[in-house]
Amino acid sequence: MERPDANGRLTTDDRPRLLLIIASTRPGRVGLPVGLVSYGGISGGLRAVQSLKLILSGLKMVPLPEAVPIPWVSSQIDDEGRFDAIEQNDEAARTMFDELGRWVTALRPLRPALASVG
Repeated sequence: MERPDANGRLTTDDRPRLLLIIASTRPGRVGLPVGLVSYGGISGGLRAVQSLKLILSGLKMVPLPEAVPIPWVSSQIDDEGRFDAIEQNDEAARTMFDELGRWVTALRPLRPALASVG
């Protein structure tokens, strides 16, 4: 697994792969809500999330406003290299997953029509 650079950003080589993965899964993902988790420095990767939301919307996915930003992620990595979430991470994740469940239910009847539009 490749690691982010010292500032928590993905290397340039990783960005095209992410877009390729998203685009290649499009037919099965049309009309699905998407919850995003990001990490980085002080903003927790929120600028990258905002850019990704535009791409996901263009692929007929529904990015949620709720997200899980993890600022200063390196401070939450223990000596064995494992992520040790703080309460704010857990609360943001609970909120996002609760909302994700509501959106899945609400969008389910629309998915066949969205997929057929092309």
